[in-house]
Amino acid sequence: MTTGKTELITIALADPIDSIIQQVRNAKAEHVDIFMPEGSISLQSRKTCDRLRETANREGIELTLYTSDPKVVKAALTCQMMVVEIEPAVVSTKAPAAPPAPAKPVVPASPEEDFLASLEGLPTASTTDRLQTSPSISKPIPTAAPSQPARSEIDDWADALDSLSVASTAGETGLRQHEQARGNDSWDFDSFNDLSDALSGDTASAAPARPRIRPEDIELTSDDMHRQDAKARRARAEQKRADEKAELKQQTAPKRNYPLWGMVILGAIAIIALLWLLFGNTLASGVTVVVRPAPTSGGQTYEDVRLNYQADSISEPSSAAIQGRLINVPISVSVRGTVITATEQPDQAATGILEVYNRNTQAYPIPANTRVRVLNPAGEEIIFLTQAETTIPAATGNFAGIVSGVGSLQIVASAGGTRYNMPASQDPVWTIEGYEGALFSINPEPIQGGTTALLKLPVESDWMPLLPQAVAQFRSAIPAQMQTVLQEGEVLADVEFLPNVDALTQDPSLYDIQTRPVPETDGGFELVVTANFQGLAVRGSFAEQLNRALPNALRIKDPSFSTDTTSIVRSQVRLDNSGASLLLATVEVAPKTAVGLPDSTKLKIADSIKGLTPAEALVQLEALRESGLIGDIVSVPEVERLPIDPAEINIQVQE
Repeated sequence: MTTGKTELITIALADPIDSIIQQVRNAKAEHVDIFMPEGSISLQSRKTCDRLRETANREGIELTLYTSDPKVVKAALTCQMMVVEIEPAVVSTKAPAAPPAPAKPVVPASPEEDFLASLEGLPTASTTDRLQTSPSISKPIPTAAPSQPARSEIDDWADALDSLSVASTAGETGLRQHEQARGNDSWDFDSFNDLSDALSGDTASAAPARPRIRPEDIELTSDDMHRQDAKARRARAEQKRADEKAELKQQTAPKRNYPLWGMVILGAIAIIALLWLLFGNTLASGVTVVVRPAPTSGGQTYEDVRLNYQADSISEPSSAAIQGRLINVPISVSVRGTVITATEQPDQAATGILEVYNRNTQAYPIPANTRVRVLNPAGEEIIFLTQAETTIPAATGNFAGIVSGVGSLQIVASAGGTRYNMPASQDPVWTIEGYEGALFSINPEPIQGGTTALLKLPVESDWMPLLPQAVAQFRSAIPAQMQTVLQEGEVLADVEFLPNVDALTQDPSLYDIQTRPVPETDGGFELVVTANFQGLAVRGSFAEQLNRALPNALRIKDPSFSTDTTSIVRSQVRLDNSGASLLLATVEVAPKTAVGLPDSTKLKIADSIKGLTPAEALVQLEALRESGLIGDIVSVPEVERLPIDPAEINIQVQE
């Protein structure tokens, strides 16, 4: 794992590329500066430079090469590595004339002097052999005077190279922050360019051998650009979080902006006005609701008023028929229940052997599955069946008398259960059907093996309480299923379907009722109720056809009926179950009133249904009919909502 510090390593001439890579790894730093003497062949080829660069990328290490070897510079630039070319005097491979003198502690007045002083104290050619076995420059530091703390030449050299590395990757801003973090507040970028010139061997009087280092002159590799982009993205993210935090603080601060409240109120008023323009005009105006008058004293009820229905159109106004056709739809509903109490259920069937005696002179063959009857100890008649064809031999005679023919008959109970177990008996209590009087039988051994089991199987007492739920499901399922078989232009007539769903709870035999267990439950079962329902499909309005045909049917039933003096108050129509194309109606009539409904009653009706949807208005009118204020509801207009002004609702009474 690398740390955030910068390390300097010095490469010996004979160090192979593997040794250089290992030294870079051992540095365990985020930035590594490599100091290479001229003539080091390890990094003079592009192949070895590529290996070093790939290793550094994998380890997350930023590399900077410092060398005077032109071959190393060329190979590093080809591999897009950061390289700083220095003068040969800085890294010399020639032997010196004399050993170097010990360095004296100095206190540089500025970073430039500090760096130049460190260059003067670098090892000469006589120390090359020592450098080849040492991973970094090491030189004793003389003891300084107590008043002036000393720095080593290597420290000054490492600081200078560290500054160069930071400048090449982070620019002037990053380098300035780096120097300030080290406590060098008086640092400036021009002084650093002087250091660069000194490193290149330039003097103040001579013309610059290479341009001064400027942020815009630093050329980054693709890896450096990726790292700089990542740093820039992190900086932008931190700035964004700071901006959001400031904005949130500003939003949560208490404000008193009275003009804003005024704008909100005006906007709400505008929205209400827009909604009124869009939806307010959907309330119908000038609509008509048609009802029949309430029944009066002297009324009469007619039962089973006959109305025919036919597929052909009806043109005769005096006809008591309705145009329609019978439709049939099988409908099933299911309800779930649970068996609470387990009951005994037959399990295994009893078996045994009968001894059959024949006192006749002829043999009797008994086929398989012949029924054999007997009374069990409880007095119940039980049935057994023969398992195989058996012939009972004929009787024989001798001096002692008649010897009966005897045969064995294998029998099995017709059902499982313990009630079929019989004790051994010598009494001829068995009867073989078809051989009464000719053969008699006994069971010298017990008939046994019949067993029962306690099972949670649904019985009538379990599923009968579920029938009301099935009725409720049928009420919604029947109209929906009937709609699926209607032809184009047909509607479903408002008649009672067959069979009557209300009769399900009283007479379940009208329906097919089955139960089936629900897997992985303790006694759970599903009740499935199925019936073939019949309805009437008509063309056009069934109410209009009924208003025409019903008075004619009443005149057929009662010739004295007249619409001039009598009004139809209520009617209920059902299909006839005789199979004929017939409808039966129960009709309530009452004498006509001269005034119909008073205006005050009409206003009361209109006020009770103002602003309602047609469905809501029908519910309210039905409540008024139940109270006796009006009779049957003939029609309610198909609008979105009735007017909110009762004066715009016209209550019309149909006599």
